[in-house]
Amino acid sequence: MIGVTAAASAGIYLTRGYIDPGLSMPVVLGVLVGSLLGTRVLFKADTKWLRRVFSIVIVILGIEMLYKGLSDGFDMASDRAWTDRQMDVIIGNLLRFGVVLSALIVLFGAVIYLLRHGHSPLSTGCSVASLQTFAASGASFAMR
Repeated sequence: MIGVTAAASAGIYLTRGYIDPGLSMPVVLGVLVGSLLGTRVLFKADTKWLRRVFSIVIVILGIEMLYKGLSDGFDMASDRAWTDRQMDVIIGNLLRFGVVLSALIVLFGAVIYLLRHGHSPLSTGCSVASLQTFAASGASFAMR
């Protein structure tokens, strides 16, 4: 369902001129090649190694979000007659605060997850044989 709605949205955006085909086609090809290679590497990779790499990436992204959220500062206009520019600044600051809060929650959750489950083996809920059959069929699915 997600794929169908995403494809419909992409078609609408493309016909309205919101998407530059010259810019988006290399991205589409990169995603296609990356997803095909990623599924093949997944069967051969050590899950402990993948878990550690993924955790490091999440922590780095959380730190980057915090840095970007805090580096611009929080400047609010002092007078009460707000112009459009001042409203943009206020909304921007609220969004920045939301990003910082989200980054802190993700970072905190990643640390808790690593502390509780960093040593346990990954449980996929399905067999490797069924995953190989699924990948060989070329099927796609949406995560629930």
